[in-house]
Amino acid sequence: MSNTDDAFALLFTSSYDLYCESVLISSDNLRGGFKSIQSPPTAQEVVLKTVNLIPGHKINHEEKEEIRTTIKVQDDLSLPILMESLELKDSSHGSLLKAGMHSNKPKLPNALEKALSYEEEIGCTMDYRCSKCTACRDCKQADKLRAISLKEEAEELFISKSVFIDMKNKITTCVYPFVTPPEEYLMKKWGGKSSNYQMAVSVLNSQRRKGTETRESVVRFHEEMREKGFVTPLSELTEELQEQIKNSTFLHFFVWRSVFKSGSLSTPTRLVVDPTVSSFNDTLAKGRNCLPSMYMNVLNWRGGKFAFTSDVSKMFNSLKLNPDMYRYSLYLFSNSLSLDEPIETWVNLTLMYGLKSAANQCTHALREVAVNLQEKYPRAAEVILKWTYMDDSSQSANSMEELEKTIQEVVELLPYGGFKLKVITRSGLDPCEKASADGKSAPFAGYKWIPKSDILMLGIGELNFNPKRRGIKKPNDFPVETDEDVERLVGTRKLTKRVLIGK
Repeated sequence: MSNTDDAFALLFTSSYDLYCESVLISSDNLRGGFKSIQSPPTAQEVVLKTVNLIPGHKINHEEKEEIRTTIKVQDDLSLPILMESLELKDSSHGSLLKAGMHSNKPKLPNALEKALSYEEEIGCTMDYRCSKCTACRDCKQADKLRAISLKEEAEELFISKSVFIDMKNKITTCVYPFVTPPEEYLMKKWGGKSSNYQMAVSVLNSQRRKGTETRESVVRFHEEMREKGFVTPLSELTEELQEQIKNSTFLHFFVWRSVFKSGSLSTPTRLVVDPTVSSFNDTLAKGRNCLPSMYMNVLNWRGGKFAFTSDVSKMFNSLKLNPDMYRYSLYLFSNSLSLDEPIETWVNLTLMYGLKSAANQCTHALREVAVNLQEKYPRAAEVILKWTYMDDSSQSANSMEELEKTIQEVVELLPYGGFKLKVITRSGLDPCEKASADGKSAPFAGYKWIPKSDILMLGIGELNFNPKRRGIKKPNDFPVETDEDVERLVGTRKLTKRVLIGK
């Protein structure tokens, strides 16, 4: 290949990027409302600028002049068409362009970098597929942080149609957003059986073999769910519903496990259904990732003189299941989880933790209520639509009066969808006992916040290298509180690169 051919390949991969950047920067509105100070350069100007940037060892002066002469006669062409005309100048340029694009193809990051790349590239990169998209600002200014696939878009439609909000009676009901007929799919998975009862019995017995402390904690959590009307024994349903379930040709029993959540003070041990065991999750829509940027949440929250955080109480359980879904929502339990007790069939009356669709269904319901009442509660709507991450909301203000108005609007808006706040933490005051383990600090977005003095610090717990087993880490053999304790702990461990990066 000649130096001139190399230059054409380099032009194809670099000029296009420069042109797109110039169009983006000179657009009318770049999030903060910046105005363009000059019109976008033409394709010819961009390519000529790139030619000047090519190093001398790549192409000499005479060859640069040859390219400039070829380009200047191509008037009023878009950059892709201009590059095509340059390619047609010599048939050998086709392979050169491919080689140039291949050589400039970015390397795939390793597993850890790939997991974090979405957050790191927010606001820095923007994908497009053709020249028509380069000047479009719709996706660049959208609140979505990731590209959306056709599958996610279709599943999101299923989820939106599965939630029904009755603001008059202040209740939200839902059905499972099936993407495939559950009877046909699951019976194949279960070897032709119309019920997975024996599977549920097997896993229940494994939970009944756990330690006394774990079983007692699960029983307390289960009793709390029953008192709040989230679950009920099958025998306590109406006779009509009992007959409907018993005469059904297909029954699905949720397999559940006890999961420990260290960050939760109200419910540290939870009964969480595991629909992957029965393959029930395979039949449900997941939808797109609709969570806001955690980084932007923290920035907005720290932007005012006063701030608050809040937590929606039992968000998943706030969505009531349509009775037609009860035959898919059965599970097994016993009074104290002892092996010698009879097993009883229970029914989930609400969405449960562990379902693939539950998070997006709840988020959709919450935002739908906010949109419908946006005119009446504008401050609360902004909090719900922009600054709520799952069930955690936050906002700041420059005066305590303005902050209290926002809090009051959120308190009044949520019940229209059957939701309510569990706890509110304000800056300048100590957190309540439901939000704090030590009475001084409260968790927020992975940080440790001391609201009375409004100090934010890293939420670092005790150093523990033991792996998690269903949300629980085995405790260290001794308390790790001093430098000597750390050295003693590290001295007994083989530390790999993966372990250290994880910490």
